[in-house]
Amino acid sequence: MSQESMERAVPAAIRKASELPTTAGEGWMVRILTREGCRDVRLTNQAQVAHLTLELERLGFVLQVDDGTDADFVFEQSEMTAVTG
Repeated sequence: MSQESMERAVPAAIRKASELPTTAGEGWMVRILTREGCRDVRLTNQAQVAHLTLELERLGFVLQVDDGTDADFVFEQSEMTAVTG
């Protein structure tokens, strides 16, 4: 996937997940690391997190384990899918 496509796909995935019905509560913080930087998204229910997770995995992001941040979930663009140049 080209870098331009990726720059459009990640915000679209966040938007789609955010459109799902919400519930009361604190929710979860999802951090998305791309070549351009870091994007933090707060989602309020499991369905939103699940939807975003599936979309990010489809785009080639991987879940980081024990990253030492305050985020509940951290996804990083896989080296195999990162566009160089």
